[in-house]
Amino acid sequence: MRKLVTNLLLLAALPVFAAIELDSKTSIKSIGLFKNGLGLVRHEFTISKPGEYVLSHAPTPINGTFWVEGDAEIVTRLTKVQTDSPVPASGTDIAKEFAGKEVAIQLKGKNPVTLVGRILKSHSPSRLVAINTQNGITYFDKGLIELISLKSQVNMKIGRPGLIFNVVKLGKRPVTVVVSYLARGIAWAPSYRIVLTSDKKMVITQKAIVRNELCDFNAANLKLISGFPNIRFANVNSPISPRTSWSKYISELNRRRYSFYNPPVIQNVAIQRAMPRYSHLSSASSSLPTMNIKGEGTDIHYQDFGTFGMKNGDVLMKNIATKNIDYERIVEWKIPDLRNEWGRYINEYQRRQNLEKYDNSPWDSIRFANQFPFPMTTAPATIYTPAGRILGESFSYWVNPGEKTILNITKALSIVTNTSENEIKDEREKMYIMGWSYQRCRLKGTLVMKNTRSKPVKILIRRKFSGKLLKADGSPKCQLLESGIYSVNERNELNWELSLRPGEERKINYEYSVLVKI
Repeated sequence: MRKLVTNLLLLAALPVFAAIELDSKTSIKSIGLFKNGLGLVRHEFTISKPGEYVLSHAPTPINGTFWVEGDAEIVTRLTKVQTDSPVPASGTDIAKEFAGKEVAIQLKGKNPVTLVGRILKSHSPSRLVAINTQNGITYFDKGLIELISLKSQVNMKIGRPGLIFNVVKLGKRPVTVVVSYLARGIAWAPSYRIVLTSDKKMVITQKAIVRNELCDFNAANLKLISGFPNIRFANVNSPISPRTSWSKYISELNRRRYSFYNPPVIQNVAIQRAMPRYSHLSSASSSLPTMNIKGEGTDIHYQDFGTFGMKNGDVLMKNIATKNIDYERIVEWKIPDLRNEWGRYINEYQRRQNLEKYDNSPWDSIRFANQFPFPMTTAPATIYTPAGRILGESFSYWVNPGEKTILNITKALSIVTNTSENEIKDEREKMYIMGWSYQRCRLKGTLVMKNTRSKPVKILIRRKFSGKLLKADGSPKCQLLESGIYSVNERNELNWELSLRPGEERKINYEYSVLVKI
């Protein structure tokens, strides 16, 4: 009995710490926003003594990204915490929640009526609410309530998932504890506005729209992130998330879309996509573009948006960069390859399923170098005249500082073009490759273009084809494409860059051989 009393005295002598509530709105100090709906959230709070610290808003982190750091020994626990919450005006049982309370109720309608009095308790569920006013008892449908005002705030206890940080030991006091994680619900969307102020000068402006569907926060530094991050578990919630369980967690791990051809990556529709490098290059040179060396070794770029407070559902929009730069007007004419991997023509039905891919129209375009000190991220780009008239909307891919890009504005209808191909009469050579029969054919292609404008134009021609180039007018640059690796025929692109005077017509001939499966 004496031993039991001694143990009880020792337990009574241990310090008892009251849980300290952390405000999630003020503790969020920064958020890094990706363009795919993910945000890197960073909480900071200062502690000066051991104890329990409660964050009543439990986040839903991405698997592997939840971290608690600080010069202290901390055990984090996810559990239900009781928090005070104002009684909602649209409660399911208003007569029960507000019974005996002095209220002012505003009813819906063109001429709103306000009833002031005490809510009477109802002994059975009903849509009718009774209020005792100076004029007597009035009954009304609770669906007519627009607003309820209370003389004193009424709170009720609600159990919701929260995080408890049990701080056992401290280093130097006070200690700053940092809680960071990736979570879904906040992102940014970029776009560009281009005003062609003259034939050679333009003004380009970058805009960012931030939409918050994550949580409320008071004053967080927002950073815009662009690049192509490798986040392998973007669709898997962390086990510390209140919205998961072991069965769901394991199911999400097994459900990640993985195959030899489609490794698991973030869904980045028009989000982080980069243009193939060869598409930016001028046909006049086979070297890489000259770029300013300003990278930090990893192609993830952070751009400051500012410090803002946002509520769940808020949207912010802000212009974040403007630049006056040089550009040149060109006509870009891309002629697609109309043969499949076996050298056969792609039929009309298949081409109609992807009209954009097989379109061979010339486009009025602008070519310019990115003169921002940071990369131009993948985003829509709208081109205007100085008077504010829209010329067209294009899609700008990732462009490094100093690198050139081309944006299509509108179809060049006043540049008349025509393409034709004919087989050169010759003996068809037959051969067997990997057990399949092929015949080699020689083809002659002709490109015709005419400038019906009153001004000269510069035309950039890109002709893709399958096979081996034999000869071509104008000494074009011939580039071997990666898409032909698994094809019996090479996949090539011919590039010409030339000028047409007003009214001038020009023909370009080329010849190539192709293997056709028979």
